[in-house]
Amino acid sequence: MPVTLLAGDVHANRKVMQAIADLTHAVDGTYLDLGDMGDNEELAYARQALGSSPHSKVREHLKKRVFSLWNSGMRSYEGIDRTFATHKHTPHGILGNHDLPAARKSLQNINMIGFKTANVNGMQIAGVYHTSHNFHDPDEDEYASLEANMTFTKEALRDADMVLMHKIPDPAFSDDPNHQGLCTMIQQSDVHVAGAHVHEPKHLINGRMVLRSTLSGPNAALYALNHDDAGVYKMTKEQLLKASQGKVEWTKVGTH
Repeated sequence: MPVTLLAGDVHANRKVMQAIADLTHAVDGTYLDLGDMGDNEELAYARQALGSSPHSKVREHLKKRVFSLWNSGMRSYEGIDRTFATHKHTPHGILGNHDLPAARKSLQNINMIGFKTANVNGMQIAGVYHTSHNFHDPDEDEYASLEANMTFTKEALRDADMVLMHKIPDPAFSDDPNHQGLCTMIQQSDVHVAGAHVHEPKHLINGRMVLRSTLSGPNAALYALNHDDAGVYKMTKEQLLKASQGKVEWTKVGTH
């Protein structure tokens, strides 16, 4: 049966990513990563300290620390990439605010679809990268801005079957005109939307899916679309780890 798996916020947890890869292989599925594969919180604080420190000796120490953390982060992406090297269905993904932009060069076995589209199990999937500053370096915006890609986003929310965006804006961001504009676009669209970012899974299904998957936090879970019965299924993190041992359990939460 064709299955599409959606998950985000793995945050460099190799055990969880391996479980996703094993499950993908077991159910003959295709995996869509919703961002924050890596976790660069330490790097963020190290770079912030480097930028504010006036002392040369401290700066030299911090430069070495930043370099070490950056290399460690890149190795984590290389490890994630190897996890999917033998899978027959290429995973697709977008970057989140914790991800290193340079990771795109290390992910040879994962098709990064930021501001691109891909056909997955008969669905046209469009990906939108995180549109605010990158977490590891707030002063260096290495992600394409929302304004620069508004045309793509508008077209995706009109023409695609599903749009992946790490952070799904909602009316709570009304003080940000960019997010407010995106809120309106999402509300006026009939296209399915999937994201992560907020560490609390959520699904709204009433003729249209809006899914938020996260594998971090107390209620961590991923979602799966079964294209045989049009079902939308939820699997907790605990069930995911058991699935690696051959015990696959899902809870049906709706249809698509």
